[in-house]
Amino acid sequence: MTERWDETWHRLQAWTNGQAQSERLSAQILLSEGFTRLDPSHPLGGKDGGKDAICRRDGLRWVMASYFPRGQQDFKTIEAKFMNDLASASTNDVHGIAFVTNQELRQAERRELTEAANLRVELYHLERLTAILDQPSMASVRKQFLQIGDSVGQPAESSCNAFLDQIVDSLSGASNNGGGHLYLVARPSRKTEDLLRSISRDYLGNMLHTASSSEIFPHDFSPLFVAGQIRNNTRGRVIHMGNHHKLDLEVGYDGDMRLFCSRAVEGKQILDYGVAETTVRFLYFAGCLYQEAQYFETCDLGVAITGLLGAESATTRVRWDRGLGQAFEEPSYRRTIQAAARSMVGEPKVQANRLLERFFNVLGERLNPLV
Repeated sequence: MTERWDETWHRLQAWTNGQAQSERLSAQILLSEGFTRLDPSHPLGGKDGGKDAICRRDGLRWVMASYFPRGQQDFKTIEAKFMNDLASASTNDVHGIAFVTNQELRQAERRELTEAANLRVELYHLERLTAILDQPSMASVRKQFLQIGDSVGQPAESSCNAFLDQIVDSLSGASNNGGGHLYLVARPSRKTEDLLRSISRDYLGNMLHTASSSEIFPHDFSPLFVAGQIRNNTRGRVIHMGNHHKLDLEVGYDGDMRLFCSRAVEGKQILDYGVAETTVRFLYFAGCLYQEAQYFETCDLGVAITGLLGAESATTRVRWDRGLGQAFEEPSYRRTIQAAARSMVGEPKVQANRLLERFFNVLGERLNPLV
């Protein structure tokens, strides 16, 4: 039988696999979204104290709540279930609740649930679950829980996480400043050989100049994102922008781009504003190059920040009135997303926020300069 292009959506909504399987699927969803140390309660039955699992993200303790009825329910029913799970979560000494459900939720309904909570909230509703499960990296999960083969959704592709790991491993010793580093990557989801080979040095310089302007983001950080020394290597071109502090950008002929900044954490201070600024400028620059090469499809984007354990926001020292955040309880932060090339040019702050929102949630949401 030929499967529908939206088979994932239909099988989630018509869920018939019961509570145990829904909790296990929910656990896989959260693990793919950056949650760690996930500890299930009683998926096969038994008292769970109002929590299906306890997990952590960015050093914070979260509770997972799973709700997979068969078919679409009315909003009052969904809201009642959420509020009941929220009340139980509030007794478990957690910072947030991840509510995973196969139900459709309109934006106004999502907003209503989020605003009703006294904890951080992540709503994994039907459309969001579908988008996550249709990723190539989730093919085995989709097959295990929904019995959908690899032909549905996107074809198998190399993982952006693996690309990010490669960059972090290869550049981890590139600076001896003793602090934490920022790594950014961008690559076309559809690989095209020599995609950026025809991009001229003059165009690279012009786009670096544009990306460094205050119109893209207010100037506040050193090393500056500016046109620097450009040299060739076997993969493409490398641009050295830093002096005392390293800021290196490599533009691969195949479209892979990577940035290394040696100045993300100094001592126990996280230079969070500089991380945001550099991320915005990098995404805008990369998007401009993709558009110049006539590539308008999806891109894989990733960020990694190291040296975070025990560090706090440097911004709180100069913006004390905005409220203190808290120290990181994890040594690093990582996040990968997909975005259209056009959106990296049209809304670089939005895409940067998608990459860094959880990072700023730990530091203190009001410190986030991207919103």
